Amino acid sequence: MIFNNFSIRLIKKAYLCAVYGIVDKKRKLMHYAIIAAGEGSRLAKEGISVPKPLLPINGVPMIERLIRIFARNKAESISVIVNTEMESVRLFLEQWLTDAVLQSLGIGKFRLIVESTPSSMHSFYCLSQVIDADMVCLTTVDTIFREHQFADFIRHAESLSDKDGCFAVTPFVEDEKPLYVETHGSRIVGFHDQGIFPYVSGGIYCLRTDVAFPILRQCIEEGMSRMRNFQRALISARLDIEAWVFPKIMDVDHASDLAKAACFLKPKVLFVTRAEEYSPGKIAHDRRIIELAYSRFSEQAPEVECKLVDEDRLPDTDIDSYRLVVGMERRQQSLQQIAEAKARAINSLQGIGTVSTSRSLTLSLLAKAGISVPEFATSPSPELLPCWVKAMRTNGHTADDVRYAATLAEAESAYSDFARQRVHDIVVMRHQRGTLLKAYAVADRSSQLLSLHWSCPQGEPCAQVDEPSLRESLVRISQTLDLQIFGVDYIVSESGEMKVIDVNDWPSYSVCQNEASEAIARAILIDLEA
Repeated sequence: MIFNNFSIRLIKKAYLCAVYGIVDKKRKLMHYAIIAAGEGSRLAKEGISVPKPLLPINGVPMIERLIRIFARNKAESISVIVNTEMESVRLFLEQWLTDAVLQSLGIGKFRLIVESTPSSMHSFYCLSQVIDADMVCLTTVDTIFREHQFADFIRHAESLSDKDGCFAVTPFVEDEKPLYVETHGSRIVGFHDQGIFPYVSGGIYCLRTDVAFPILRQCIEEGMSRMRNFQRALISARLDIEAWVFPKIMDVDHASDLAKAACFLKPKVLFVTRAEEYSPGKIAHDRRIIELAYSRFSEQAPEVECKLVDEDRLPDTDIDSYRLVVGMERRQQSLQQIAEAKARAINSLQGIGTVSTSRSLTLSLLAKAGISVPEFATSPSPELLPCWVKAMRTNGHTADDVRYAATLAEAESAYSDFARQRVHDIVVMRHQRGTLLKAYAVADRSSQLLSLHWSCPQGEPCAQVDEPSLRESLVRISQTLDLQIFGVDYIVSESGEMKVIDVNDWPSYSVCQNEASEAIARAILIDLEA
């Protein structure tokens, strides 16, 4: 016998009717429900006396934030459960959500349940007694997500005609006891306390009430508790529940989570200039490109709080309050400060640290990745002649850090001079015959190129350049060194072979600053969405 999707659906309905007494009915309205009955014991132990639902995120109590988001997503009815100890929460909701306010928000019905329950599953069961809509979207009060991603989730859940529900999942894991989600395609097939799975439960659940509530009732009757066990019961009942991926969802369980949540919801981006000792003769060009990037991004994202600081002032800056650092910084203490703040950074701190402190490591990583580089060594030898002796300092650069040597004596003299100056990284690189080509690139975090400009400086005629190969090379360099804003110097032979002789984190883009600043702004916007 051949079964189509419709007949399979009928068979499943018959199974659910037989086992749980579920009766199918037409879909009507989306109802929103909030579990706000937790005690917040961990917060209380850390000195937070305000009930969790009233804790402000960017000045707005968490429960008010959720209700306003639900209202903006066409909530015709909302129910909330709080425990009997939360007198201040009850008073807040009753005083705020007057008939006039509910009408202004477009909320037809609001129900407040005041009851202490032994678990989140029991709280949901109490809510289910007052929900008469066909679809319910349930979340806990401290589930922190971005509103536009939630709106996409709701639109998708409402469009599903052949599913029993849609649950939020996320690859972001910060919970002390995460619930791992096993999927087959987009369908959820299991929930696990441990395991190697790409996602964890995000704490946002959209369900058909006609199939979910009978299962919830049976779980309560059997003495079960905790939402995760109800979720497992749904899968055991063979409900077809889809996973919808949010890049990041977080909870507020500790006092430190309040600042993280505020930063997550209202991002702050810190731009950092480069210290003058790392821009010999180029300080004006370097400052111009970061000022342009700062200006372009501020225009494109007026809701994001931005600040531009000189690297000299970075030690006085509270980096913890910024979600993203977009910087030209190179001082070791600057990189350490950003690392300790655990801030995301463009360029990555590892990428900056590699290319700005060790040319030998940079070339080795590129060669290992199959990217063509000249022969090089960390000391002079006859086989490398003629050559370039290049120094990399941790405390700045000078114009004399790159020296040409035609003979072994010249190479050894340059090497000895650098050694006497206690230069920690010295590379001897074989001279390459060909044309110098300078490429300026901007990529997103996945190394997708957003901008590319290449040219041969000083009016030299450019050898024939295969741009697809150049793009491929730059993507691989971005991936290998974890750089998003970078420049690469190539030597191109007459046959068109390209060898990388240098990589710079955040060059001045002097020949394409307008184009590059636009691409940098786009890269930041993409990164903030991750």
